[in-house]
Amino acid sequence: MKRVTRDEVERLSWVLERLVRRLRAEAAASGLSPSIVSMLTALDHEGPTRVTPLARRLGISQPAATQLVTRLVDDGLAERRTTEADRRAVEVALTDAGRDTIAARRAGRATTLATLLDALGDDDRVAVLQALGPLERLAAAAEANDGVEVVGAG
Repeated sequence: MKRVTRDEVERLSWVLERLVRRLRAEAAASGLSPSIVSMLTALDHEGPTRVTPLARRLGISQPAATQLVTRLVDDGLAERRTTEADRRAVEVALTDAGRDTIAARRAGRATTLATLLDALGDDDRVAVLQALGPLERLAAAAEANDGVEVVGAG
């Protein structure tokens, strides 16, 4: 098996940074901070979640997660509610406005990526799309390796 060279790794890193920067710029134009986007995305993927597991998933402290939740609740994007299993426990769930916000963000991101892909030649576009499987496995390995899943960063 061919070993990856340092130049190849640095090139991949640079390409990913440039794409993430472009997508983050779009998110910033919507007025959403990367932290808020990450939490909204996590709640969208996971469904109603307690704050401590949410903090672990996002790789932030529990107090930081609590502050983000408070901001989401204040903005009407999420709500706190008691759990079915334990009426003393509180979980955080997206509101309709939170789901609409994430859906609009995804649509904007999809439009941006489609425009970028359409600017490529057919062979390059096919090559990028064929790389999705390996890139998904790379992301999964990264998440498993550090125990923190980075969701919707950017």
